[in-house]
Amino acid sequence: YGWYQAQYSTGLVVMLPDPDAHITLVKAQAQWRSTFEGLAQEYSPRYRMAYASTFDATAREWIRKEFGVTHFPAVALRTARSTHWIGDGWHIFKGEITYENLRLQIQDVDAGCFTWQRPTTFGRIKSQSERGICLA
Repeated sequence: YGWYQAQYSTGLVVMLPDPDAHITLVKAQAQWRSTFEGLAQEYSPRYRMAYASTFDATAREWIRKEFGVTHFPAVALRTARSTHWIGDGWHIFKGEITYENLRLQIQDVDAGCFTWQRPTTFGRIKSQSERGICLA
């Protein structure tokens, strides 16, 4: 029972690797391991990190239908507060996949902010206070 309870009391961060950039899921994991290990250390036990296979057409079709993801790599985030395991309960991050970008995405999802209006900073964000306005 405790295992099932834990599944509904933690968020999930799922890496959807680019199938054209890697031969196998193991190769994709090797590329992203340090980023996801850092996130796991920072956010455990509130979030679990996982990889999903994108290497066969059936998996990619399911990902497209359930998440709307058609370009890879992407990362799907779900908070523990979400009541949906598919569809609206997920936030899809399609930006540059770095530790810092994913850390900020997790913070945004935790805060309920899924859309940001960025301030003009000549193409870069200098500090968290300059991140913009949450449009939720």
